[in-house]
Parts: sequence; structure tokens; C-alpha cells
Amino acid sequence: MALLQRLKGAGHRLYYLSNMPRSYAEHLERQNAFIGDFLDGIFSARVGLMKPHRAIFELASERFSLRGAPTVFIDDHAGNIAAAQAHGWQGVHFSGAAQAERELVDGGWLPVDPG
Repeated sequence: MALLQRLKGAGHRLYYLSNMPRSYAEHLERQNAFIGDFLDGIFSARVGLMKPHRAIFELASERFSLRGAPTVFIDDHAGNIAAAQAHGWQGVHFSGAAQAERELVDGGWLPVDPG
């Protein structure tokens, strides 16, 4: 949650792209306020597409107006990262918040945390 807040605080537009099943997605939306930190998102069950297939990245680019915009994709599956990179996005393979934050700082997506 802290990393999500740091990204938002740095001025990044946040979107989600999830392969979560419909029932889990509905529960997440009802029970977790953090979903409001995202401007928009795509749950695969609602669009009939899944990561790592190219079509879901195309849909995300169109729906979120990302064409030509520098975009970083964070995911815990290497195959999804590879697919995002093939789509022209940068990728961070998430294995933990501290590791992801280091990579985002190193990639210029976040300033160095003074704390």
C-alpha cells in the first residue's frame, strides 16, 4: 500500500490489469478502499482477455490512453512482464515491495526516498 501511495504521490496515473476471476474482483471492489487509488482498470473476466496475451495489452493501451506514453507494468509473473515489454512497456517483476520500489527508483519512476 505504501508503494502504491508513493507512485500516486509522484504524480503517476495508476491503472490495474488483473486476471482475477469475476467473483474475486467484485469482492475486492466492495471491500477494499485502495481500489479507488486507481483511475481505471481491467479485470480479465469482464473483457474475455487474459495476460499475457497481446490483446489485453492493446485494450489497456487504448482504454487508458497509453499509446506513446512511457508506461511501466508491475506484475509478479515473468511471462506477463515479457508480454508487456514486447508491447513496448517497461516492466518490473514484483517479488516484494522493497525490491519493486528499488527498481522503480533505479528506472526513474520514483524519486529516492529521503527517509
